[in-house]
Amino acid sequence: MSEKDTTYSGWTNYETWAVALWIDNEEWSQERAQEIARDARREGPEHVNVKSGIWDAARAEVYILSDELKTWVRDTPPDDGGMLPDLGATLASDLLGAAVSEVNWYEIAEHYLANLPTAEEEEEEGDDCSDPAESACGPEPEPTDD
Repeated sequence: MSEKDTTYSGWTNYETWAVALWIDNEEWSQERAQEIARDARREGPEHVNVKSGIWDAARAEVYILSDELKTWVRDTPPDDGGMLPDLGATLASDLLGAAVSEVNWYEIAEHYLANLPTAEEEEEEGDDCSDPAESACGPEPEPTDD
């Protein structure tokens, strides 16, 4: 008997694909996930345990982000920017909880970190010289009478 292939559209399973799709589907949730990813990238090096050799900065980032995404999607009330409705104690909430427990949060975290611009890329993106006074481009030169 062969094992059933549970991958879905390049993701570990349907549940992981669906969560990633819903996060990316709306601008507000995509921006929130990117914000959480940037925070995880900043915090990653603080969680590296050099003595044990278990963590490096990249693995710490993924772990932190996967935990934060799971908390945001699963445990944050909708009124506070969460993604799941409060169903109370119902059959629907039990089934939803079972589906959410199948999500590969680590894979979603890797996806967001892989697509996160580096600090240098963010600086370049943010500096389009549209406001010379606030830009590294500097103020516009004064006209000369030549």
